[in-house]
Amino acid sequence: MRKKKHFYTVVCLIAGVILLTTAAAANYGNANGYPMYKSAIKRILYEDNYTASLKLELLYNGETTISSQQTYMLDAKGEVVKYDTNESTRNSEFDHYYESWTVRNTASKEGEPKYLSISRNRDNWSIYPSYGEPWNNPAEDELTSKTIRFVELLADTFIGDIKNNFVQTSNADGLVSYQVVLSGNQLPEYVSAGLSMLFSASKESNNGSYVYYDNEFDYSNDENGELRDKAWRLIADKNHVGVVHIAVDGSLHYFETRAQYFESEFYKPDMTDVEDILNMIETEPVPKSAKCFITLDDEGRLVNNVIEGIVSAYDKNGEEHTLGLRITADFTDYGTTSIEYPEIPEGTTVFDYSKPALDKEVYTYRVESSEEISEPDSVDE
Repeated sequence: MRKKKHFYTVVCLIAGVILLTTAAAANYGNANGYPMYKSAIKRILYEDNYTASLKLELLYNGETTISSQQTYMLDAKGEVVKYDTNESTRNSEFDHYYESWTVRNTASKEGEPKYLSISRNRDNWSIYPSYGEPWNNPAEDELTSKTIRFVELLADTFIGDIKNNFVQTSNADGLVSYQVVLSGNQLPEYVSAGLSMLFSASKESNNGSYVYYDNEFDYSNDENGELRDKAWRLIADKNHVGVVHIAVDGSLHYFETRAQYFESEFYKPDMTDVEDILNMIETEPVPKSAKCFITLDDEGRLVNNVIEGIVSAYDKNGEEHTLGLRITADFTDYGTTSIEYPEIPEGTTVFDYSKPALDKEVYTYRVESSEEISEPDSVDE
C-alpha cells in the first residue's frame, strides 16, 4: 500500500507555520523590506513572460524525506504559451515525473479549441483540447483584482505591529536581499493555536477504514488481489470502520481502530516514511523556527525566495523529533523566456482527444519518425 495519504496533511500542518509566522515576522522598517517583498509577489501575477523553478521539501529531523521539483515557463505571446514539469522523489528515489505544454492550435477552425494541452506521463503522450485562455492579465479581470486586494489586506492584518524582524543582508550588483529568522518563542500565540487545530484535524483522519499489507506481501498478483477484496469485505461487515492487516502468509487481522493497529506486533514503522512519522508522534507539535530569505533585482522583481518552517514534537518514548517544510523558488528570464515545441520519440503512440475519433474512443496515431508536435499534418495516421 502506498503510504502517501498523510503527505498533504503534513504539508498543510507545516504550511500553517510558514503562512502564519512569515506574515507575523515582516515589518515596514528595515529598508521597507516587507512592502518590497509584497510588491514583488504581486508583480509575478502580472508578468506574462518568465521562468520559475519551485522545490518543495518535507524534512524529518533535518533530512529531506520527500521532495517535489516543478518548473513553470510562461510566454503568453508565444506559439507555446506554457510549459510545466513536475518531478518528485521519495527517500532519494525517483517517484513521479510529468510534463505538459499549452500550445496554440494554429490549424483550428471555427468552433474548435484555440489551444491544445499536450502532456507526457512517463512514456504516455496525450493531447487534449483547451478552450480557456492559458493566461489572463489580472488588471483586466475584476474578480482577480479584488481577490489579490483581499489577500493583501489579510496579510497586512496578520503582520500587525510586529516590526524590526525583516533585515536587509546585502545590496550589491543590482540585487538586494532580506531575511527573517525567528525562534518559536518569538512567534505570537495564534501560531501555536493554529498548529494545535491543524494537528487535531490530522488526528481526526485516523478515523475510517484502512487495509494495510505486510512489507513482504505481494498484492499485485490475482490471488493476492482476492485477499485484498476479502479484507475490504471484512471491513464492510464491520460497518466500514477499522483496520485489516494482511500478513505475509495471507491471514487477515482486524483492529477496531488505527491506534490499536499501531500498538500491535504487525505494525512495523519506517521512520523515514511520512505516515509512520505522524503515527509515532504523541504530543502536539510546537513551532521551533520560521525563516524567510528573499532576493530582488534592481527592478523590484523577485529572483529568489526560500521559506522554511520547523515544528517539534515528542514520540511515545519521549524523544524529540522535528518536522519541517522548505520551499525554494527561483525566477529567471523575465521577458526573454521562449518555450520549444515538444518532440515525440519515434515509435510513440499518441492519444489525441482533440480530434474526432469516428468509431473509436480516442483518435490515436503512431510516430514513425522524430517529429515536432507542432506539425500535425505531417504525422502519419
